[in-house]
Amino acid sequence: MASEMLGQSDANVLLQEARFLADASAMLASSFDYRATLAAVARRAVPVLADVCIVQILDAGELHRLAVVAADPAAATGPRSEASGAGEIAALERALQTREGVVANAGARSTMIVPLVARDTVLGVITLIAAESGRRYAHANLATARDLGARAAMAIDNARLFERAQQAIRSREDVLSFVSHDLRNPLMGILLTVETVLRGAPPEERRKGWKQLERIQRGALQMRRMIDDLLDVASLDAGRLTVDVGAHDVGRLFDDALAALAPQAAAKGLTLRFQPPGDALVVRCDADRVLQVLSNLVGNSITFTPAGGSITVSARAAAGQLLFAVSDTGPGIAPALRPRIFERFWQAEATARKGQGLGLYIAKGLVEAQGGTISVDSADTGGTTFSFTLPIVHAASAPAASVQTTASPPAASSAGTEKDGPRPVAKTTTAEPGPDLAT
Repeated sequence: MASEMLGQSDANVLLQEARFLADASAMLASSFDYRATLAAVARRAVPVLADVCIVQILDAGELHRLAVVAADPAAATGPRSEASGAGEIAALERALQTREGVVANAGARSTMIVPLVARDTVLGVITLIAAESGRRYAHANLATARDLGARAAMAIDNARLFERAQQAIRSREDVLSFVSHDLRNPLMGILLTVETVLRGAPPEERRKGWKQLERIQRGALQMRRMIDDLLDVASLDAGRLTVDVGAHDVGRLFDDALAALAPQAAAKGLTLRFQPPGDALVVRCDADRVLQVLSNLVGNSITFTPAGGSITVSARAAAGQLLFAVSDTGPGIAPALRPRIFERFWQAEATARKGQGLGLYIAKGLVEAQGGTISVDSADTGGTTFSFTLPIVHAASAPAASVQTTASPPAASSAGTEKDGPRPVAKTTTAEPGPDLAT
């Protein structure tokens, strides 16, 4: 009978310890703030595993106390709150040297010391002390303590790796921002100088070095676009990119986009069609950022659509939103590639040299910052349509005051788009092949 009761008691202890380890794992995985989670685990360890639980972190070769929890609050600040006596101090040193758990028994006090080791590095120590409860630790009890130590060490290591990764990201963003800003100033000086020379030169002098000046101007403009893209990416990733949202006429947006994008289509011999909505509509957006989105999407179509093809930019009202669509007659996008199309710096291997892989990522971030969504649809036979939505302002006659909002990094990409309905009469511009200026 006594043996049966003893067996039942042992089973209860094992069950209690298993539950404790499960709870400890959940707490350690709940946050990268390992100081808070280890303190919570220490509180849970008393009285399940010990009468006193001490957690110490090793920093610069010295142990620093992180948490002390005792069943008797007075013990948390007394001599029982730390390793004492020659035996326990020797056990602590042995645990740090051998990186193995150690049991030390002295009088009425029993102690287990477990080092926290991750990737062959000692990160700290957990000390479990039994005193007034009368329990005595044996080497068989070390299994649970070692398991706890391994989980705690992994939590500390993961948290520190995460913090280093975050610091690296912040440092990269700071360097990117500083360098980009510093590059913009001399670049603007080059652009202004070239524009002054191009505009001020007498007609009889323009033949001399004219193509070289235009080449410099194109290169400088391309560099400025790349710098602006890098700054936008850094701002999006840091959650610092702002949009100045207000009420804007859709027809005006189309006129501005046509004026800006028609020359790019003309340079490649593409037909660029603009099909505005049939009704006068006003959308709530940042007009400059919408033009940037359209420029990125149309620019992407220009890059991948062969000469002689066409690009159509349209818009129509749908369920309180204005649905913009940019469709081209290019080769299309394979289904396996579409889920990654809006990731930053991502490019298909076959087209990896045709851009930086930032335009679509930035477009997605800007659309979502203005309360819209963006998606892509592509037919197996060729042709791609990028669609995005913006909220329609129903009181179109009374423009609202602008409001600044902050953009977050784009969410996971989405594929598929709503099919277009009947089109209004199109405003069409046909791009003719222009002279090759890159000689």
